[in-house]
Amino acid sequence: MHRRHIFLVLDLLFGEKVVALSVNHPVWIVGSSVNTPVVHQLWQQSKQNRDSNLSLTLMNRVEGVEMEQQFGDFLLTIDEHHGEASFSREEAYTQLTVLGLQLTPVVEEDLVDFEFQLFSLLPNGFSALKKVEPS
Repeated sequence: MHRRHIFLVLDLLFGEKVVALSVNHPVWIVGSSVNTPVVHQLWQQSKQNRDSNLSLTLMNRVEGVEMEQQFGDFLLTIDEHHGEASFSREEAYTQLTVLGLQLTPVVEEDLVDFEFQLFSLLPNGFSALKKVEPS
């Protein structure tokens, strides 16, 4: 499990594609009529498999509010669970891949607030890296 690389899925139609992501990475995914049943199925399968290291979290969204406006709250929650408050600097996450949201100035500002500095555009989102200082 690559715990330093987190995926945030804001695509309401992502569905079964989350299976491949969740094998090797912690994934936070927004609930929807397509995503929620898949997450519940994976949770059930994980309970039956003692060797499972599934790290899959379902996030609630506010209806009627753009994802871009909710992104900062999602990022805060992820940072509380995977950032330096929960892990040592050497174990905290350093890469975030976001699917289902474009990198806008508002989103980039939120990322910079959490010390992300390097951004790469993807067809359905973007990836962001924190600058890691040598120990």
